[in-house]
Amino acid sequence: MTVPLYRQPVNYGATSISAPQGACMDTTRSRFLSAKEVAHELGLSTATVARRLRDNSIPHTKLCGRVLIAREFVDELAASALGKKD
Repeated sequence: MTVPLYRQPVNYGATSISAPQGACMDTTRSRFLSAKEVAHELGLSTATVARRLRDNSIPHTKLCGRVLIAREFVDELAASALGKKD
């Protein structure tokens, strides 16, 4: 069995760095969420989130055709809806 090229360790002198197991990045607590993830976290339909993205009431950015929403904004929105202050 061959190891994929992106999984092979890279040797930079005295240190060795390899890609993380599984995914290319840690997705357990990503800084950005997709529209579908936001809908799930806030208990909204994806259609509602899409409407809010279109009217810019949810700040977002597009990168390579993907809509990215800052997790910080979603966390603040959820906290304000629950009446929690940090």
